[in-house]
Amino acid sequence: MKKKRNKRTLKKRIRRVIALSTLITVLFFSGVIIYLILVISKSFAASQAQFVSYSIQQEINSDHITQHLGIDRIEEIDINNPKTRKWLEDLSHNARIDEFIPFASDVNKMYIIIEIKGKFIYSNEAEGAGELSDLFKDTQSIKPILDSNNNEIGSITVRVNPEYLLGIVVPLLMAIIIISFLALIISNILSRFLVIPIITPLKQLETKVKAIAEGDQETAVNTQIILKKPLREIESLADSTNGIMKKLKGYNEMLENQKGALESQNAELEAQNEELLESKLEIQKQQAQLVQSEKMASVGLLTAAIAHEINTPIGAINSNVQIEDMILNELVNNSNGQPEEELNLMLRQLKEANDINLMACSRIIEIIKSLKSFSRLDQADFQEANINDGIKSVLVLTNNLLKRRITVHEKFGDIPLLRCFPGQLNQVFMNIIVNASQAIEDEGEIFIETYHKEGYIYITIQDTGAGIKEENISKLFDPGFTTKGVGVGLGLGLYISYNIIQKHRGAITVVSELGKGAKFTVKIPIDNDKTEN
Repeated sequence: MKKKRNKRTLKKRIRRVIALSTLITVLFFSGVIIYLILVISKSFAASQAQFVSYSIQQEINSDHITQHLGIDRIEEIDINNPKTRKWLEDLSHNARIDEFIPFASDVNKMYIIIEIKGKFIYSNEAEGAGELSDLFKDTQSIKPILDSNNNEIGSITVRVNPEYLLGIVVPLLMAIIIISFLALIISNILSRFLVIPIITPLKQLETKVKAIAEGDQETAVNTQIILKKPLREIESLADSTNGIMKKLKGYNEMLENQKGALESQNAELEAQNEELLESKLEIQKQQAQLVQSEKMASVGLLTAAIAHEINTPIGAINSNVQIEDMILNELVNNSNGQPEEELNLMLRQLKEANDINLMACSRIIEIIKSLKSFSRLDQADFQEANINDGIKSVLVLTNNLLKRRITVHEKFGDIPLLRCFPGQLNQVFMNIIVNASQAIEDEGEIFIETYHKEGYIYITIQDTGAGIKEENISKLFDPGFTTKGVGVGLGLGLYISYNIIQKHRGAITVVSELGKGAKFTVKIPIDNDKTEN
């Protein structure tokens, strides 16, 4: 599905920014003006309330009002008296708002409330007006009414009518809305002309870059960006773009010159690569032959050990068979004249020879069983195996290399079965144990331990031999490295062992100190289902 092209452009973005900036500026200053007008209006209304309440207070507390209304004391005022009503009507007329405020016509500018001895004698407040909001609290003025003894008998309350201020603010708000709308229209018109010096060079730059992207580099590098009275930043951008195009043209020419040279070099490199590939295949072939030679050397060493191990019990069987044959012939030839004591002696000798034969046969069976367990000829696939059994089979097969001079200490832990290639791991154990026996010149000891911890099976094989020099430890697992001298191995045993353990996603490490032996540690994960084939 084709991606929808983004329609937003820099030109539209700049015009929107100009319009938004204009609107925000107008709204900000309009808000400031409204706030100042409210403050001034409230201050003016408060001063008017003070003035009106003071004027009424002076008039009520004067002797003139009592004489005018025909009463002796102000507390005797009668609102039904025609003169009183006329006076109150004058108060109401003076509280009307000026006619030049169109939105507040026919509205009381001030609310006047006169109360004497708990009785309201005058109020022009509209019904439901209630208490003043907190915004207009400070525009209210309250003055006391005093009797002839200067005692407070009532009060005069004058407060601003909110509709009076509304008549001032509403026209102003309408004017601000109209001004904002006109400002947006004007800024939109002006922005069309203001963005031209910015957009024109950018469009030329866009054309150049698009030509390069589409592969038309020749048009891009041969076209210059020319501007009339540009902005300083735009002019700098145009000059930089022209400079880049000029350098790009030079680079293209240089690349064309180098292209021919590279083609000839590529031909030479291809020929060299073919030679290297042939050399690599030859090295791999020779390496495979060396690995096979190392395996054959191991097989030869193992064959010699097995031959020696089997030859001893077979020799015993052969000798006993000759003795048994002699005894049986003696019994057959002299069966009638043989004394009973001699006959019993022959039978005992025959029984001892047979017991020895049984022991020799058991030894041969044990060796063959260990050989079968070591090679795992019937278990060549990746499957579960007992690591302890594999190490025991190696010890049986290498017994001839170890007996009489090397004591083996076994500490086999209770470890789980491991999914592995059993025959390959047995080859690793064989290589390490044979190397350990060869490192012990006279008498010594080999310590073998198995255990599991944190999802891994560990096998440690430690000897008391000559040890390994520090500078040789890092080379032990390199192919061809050996310290045994010419004709004693090919130096591939530990290299093969390392690769086998890597194949099982494990690790093999060695710690050694010259003169104190070496310790090999093999670590294999128990969860080993993803072992490489």
